Amino acid sequence: MKNDLEETVIAAFMCKQPVILVEGQDDIKFYDNIATLKGISVGVQAIETIEGYSEGCEQVCNAMEEVAHLIQNDNRLKKYVMGIIDRDVRQYLDNLPVKDNLLVLKYYSYETHLITDITIKRLLEQLTKAPGSLITQEVIDWLKQEFESQSNELYYFSLEALRKMCDDTYQSDIAE
Repeated sequence: MKNDLEETVIAAFMCKQPVILVEGQDDIKFYDNIATLKGISVGVQAIETIEGYSEGCEQVCNAMEEVAHLIQNDNRLKKYVMGIIDRDVRQYLDNLPVKDNLLVLKYYSYETHLITDITIKRLLEQLTKAPGSLITQEVIDWLKQEFESQSNELYYFSLEALRKMCDDTYQSDIAE
């Protein structure tokens, strides 16, 4: 059973626990963990669990437009609902939504924020079952260098896709 957006926002207000609307089910754990680490009590809900919406950033944007109307009727609701979306290619299309209660990430997706030496080390520990003492800074630097050399090839494919997104008349060399 899906929830109604207005009921979801009003329930958040009544329970004094804000709700964060995210693009999909996979985002829930990530944002819930951040809130928990910061000691913040919020409910994180995938947009597709709301009646009339499916997953994705456009759906979160649409929901936040509806939320804006709810807030116009009762300004107290403003601090009880927020939407979060990835930046994707919006800045290149000159299409960044500017809405109250909508956070647009700084980078393409939240995963981009996680590429750090610490996360690389933890990932290596999990994937290889190697003890952390064996994963030195030298190993991390080597892995980052390997990734960068491999990702350079992917960079050109992504530029091609971005150009096609920004220019409908462009004939891409890459099949869609």
